[in-house]
Amino acid sequence: MLKILEWDSAFFGTTVGSLEWPYAPNSLEIEKFINNHHPSLIQSLCPVNDVNYIHYLEVIGFRLADVKITFKTDLKGTYMKSEYVRKAKIKDFTSLHSMMDNLFEDSRYYGYEEVFKHSQANELYRTWIERSIKGQLDSYCLVYELANRIAGFITVKENGREKASIGLIGTHPAFRKMGIATTLLNDAMQRLQEKEVHLLNVSTQGKNNIAQNLYIANGFQMESISLWYYLVNNSEILK
Repeated sequence: MLKILEWDSAFFGTTVGSLEWPYAPNSLEIEKFINNHHPSLIQSLCPVNDVNYIHYLEVIGFRLADVKITFKTDLKGTYMKSEYVRKAKIKDFTSLHSMMDNLFEDSRYYGYEEVFKHSQANELYRTWIERSIKGQLDSYCLVYELANRIAGFITVKENGREKASIGLIGTHPAFRKMGIATTLLNDAMQRLQEKEVHLLNVSTQGKNNIAQNLYIANGFQMESISLWYYLVNNSEILK
C-alpha cells in the first residue's frame, strides 16, 4: 500500500508518505502519488533478507536511511526491582521534558534535517514520553530517581496478557555509565514477569551499539533486522 501518514504529516507540518512492504508499484504510480499528494518524503521498511525488494527500492530512487534491529526475550530469567525505580507521574514530565534534547539522536528522525527538524524530533520524543505517562501511547513510564533527580526512564507497552514491548529507554547524560539503564530494564522485566507476561521485545537502531549491547547483556536475542528506506522529494522541500 502507498499512503499518506496522517499523524506524522500533521506533527511534522509536512506531508509524509509510506510505501508498505511488499507492495511494489511501478515508477509511474509513484510519480502519480507524488504529483497528487506532494510528499516531502516517502518511507519504506523492509526485511533485510528481501534483496529483490531492496533492489527495487534503490532502482526507483529510495536510499537507505536507517537499520532497525529487533530483540526479544522470553522473561524466564531472574530480575530485580529497584528502590530507585517507580512509575512516572504527570509532575515528572517537566524533568523528562528537558532530557529529550537530542537524547535519541541515533534515530532516523535526526538524519534528515530538511524534512524532520531537530526541534521537531525532540518534540516527538517529548510527546511520546508525556502520552506514555498518561497511558495513552505506551502503557506506562518508569523513572529512576536519584537524590530527587530523575536520572533515567523506560516506557513499556503491554500488548495483551502475554506480550509487551519497550518503547523508549534513556539516561540523563550526567548519570551515564552507572548501570541505570540496566536497573530500569530489570525492574521493568520483573514487573512484567509478576503479571505473567512471557515475551518482551524492543527495537533499536543498527548504529546504536550501546543499546544493542545492553539488551544482549540482559538476555535478549536478535529477532529480526529491517531497513528503513527514504525517498526524499527535493522539489517539494525547496518550495
